[in-house]
Amino acid sequence: MGKVSALICSGLVAAITALATPVLAGDDQITGVWMGTMRQIYTDGEDKYPMTLNILGMTGDTDYPTYKCSGLLRRLDIHDGQTIYAETITRGRYGPDNKDGCVDGFIVVKRGGETLGLAWAGVFNGNPITATAVLSKGLSTSQ
Repeated sequence: MGKVSALICSGLVAAITALATPVLAGDDQITGVWMGTMRQIYTDGEDKYPMTLNILGMTGDTDYPTYKCSGLLRRLDIHDGQTIYAETITRGRYGPDNKDGCVDGFIVVKRGGETLGLAWAGVFNGNPITATAVLSKGLSTSQ
């Protein structure tokens, strides 16, 4: 892991620790649909928007209705009750034809009582972007 990756991961761990209290690790603690408001930080400002996270153990999906984006999650690791996922945008990806699209990133989640702390990190045009949220259990929208 490079110095920048280690620094980003350290920041995500700190953000999750601040958002959630420790609980027992395990898929059953975080499996399900979670909803809330993301707070995304840019180099020149910030944005707030709703998101839905559906965790299915090793995989999951995300939905960002404001940006008409969604993605698939692939679990990378579980460490100290924190679960790390790689997010690949599958709908609404940023590109030449979609300047309002979303970019791939990494998500770290940790359960804290009735909420799920979430930290997201990615890179856009060489600039780091971070976002955090405290999510609440929602109703399933999967079929």
